[in-house]
Amino acid sequence: MNSDEQEYIIKAPGKLILLGEYAVIESGMPAVATSISKSIYCYIRLSEKILFTSKRIDISKIEFEYSNKKLNLVSEIEDIDVLSFSKNAIEITLRYLEELGYELKKFEINILSDLSSKHGIKFGFGSSSAVTVSIISAILYIHGIEIDKGVNREIIFKLSALSHFISQGSGSGLDIASSVYGGLIVYQSYTSDWLKEKLKNLTSISKLIKEPWHTFKCEKINYLIHFYPLVGWTGKAASTRFF
Repeated sequence: MNSDEQEYIIKAPGKLILLGEYAVIESGMPAVATSISKSIYCYIRLSEKILFTSKRIDISKIEFEYSNKKLNLVSEIEDIDVLSFSKNAIEITLRYLEELGYELKKFEINILSDLSSKHGIKFGFGSSSAVTVSIISAILYIHGIEIDKGVNREIIFKLSALSHFISQGSGSGLDIASSVYGGLIVYQSYTSDWLKEKLKNLTSISKLIKEPWHTFKCEKINYLIHFYPLVGWTGKAASTRFF
């Protein structure tokens, strides 16, 4: 995390699943994943408007407005679907902060990525999850929340998992956990059906974040020797839903 004249850079790493990629979607089944050296970078600074730029999805300085618990697009854009993950991340975080009584700040966000090739092809390292984590962490940070504090990591995870789940309509949260906690982790997912039920009658994000999430568990794995995994790429992208 760096700062330069009130501009902050929040980095969220991509992930590599080592074991249990499909098992983790079943209730109570664990998976092992590691964060990687390639990341999403969220540059954020205070602004008079809510502005968003992302070379990752070829979006240049569009404007949002937050009111009545909703983030509305002010600028005109042809394909709003490409903004799904970023828009929901901003909206969920502002709504959470509003519920806690924070005076909401406006900001400018710029997203950069090295989780894709120079031609924009994804490597499959969980870029949409890392974008979500970086945006949420950045907004919390400029509102004075210590994002590196242990108890706040779980808050970031839950906000990110909730936002990503809403954007994608499904998901185990493993990619999110890897970006939030970093390093080598063993992860057990929340129950997807449980979260879907919670979303049906969601009136308070802050209450949902505060309560225990059914079957969710994440622990760091400590190892005695250093190891450096080498990853091969097929050259073909496989998007879960959107870029």
